Amino acid sequence: MAHFNRFLITFGFLLFGLFMWVILPNTIGLIVFILLGFVAAVLGAIVFKKQATEKQIKEDLQNRLNND
Repeated sequence: MAHFNRFLITFGFLLFGLFMWVILPNTIGLIVFILLGFVAAVLGAIVFKKQATEKQIKEDLQNRLNND
């Protein structure tokens, strides 16, 4: 469930950022999109660490290691 919550937070923020990029003028919209992407990544990581068990955290780290 922690992985799914992290995905939903990131997806939601990036979807909102994309909407803001379309609504706002070019440079400002792009800056808002990038900032929302960073906020989403940080917030998703915080929520994941609070909800995930030790086993899930280890599996996540191992998956990152194998994919790099």
